[in-house]
Amino acid sequence: MTGSGRRRPSWIWLFFWGRKRGGFPWLMVVVVLLPIGLAISYSMPGGVGGTRWVGIAFTAVVVLVTITALGAGLWALFQSRSRRR
Repeated sequence: MTGSGRRRPSWIWLFFWGRKRGGFPWLMVVVVLLPIGLAISYSMPGGVGGTRWVGIAFTAVVVLVTITALGAGLWALFQSRSRRR
């Protein structure tokens, strides 16, 4: 029990605790559908070779997005430093 007389929420509930978020949960959809899509492509005839290319393409996209995010962060950092006077 806490000081306010209310029970503390469980550790699972803490994942959903906080302010309400708006919009559609696209990340959750991708996380659920991506393994299903990869499993389907792997189970098709000749899918093992295709899945290899899907994995390579996915890795390339992740690397490009990471490099772009780092570049944008550095650019914003230098832009904010030059404006201070």
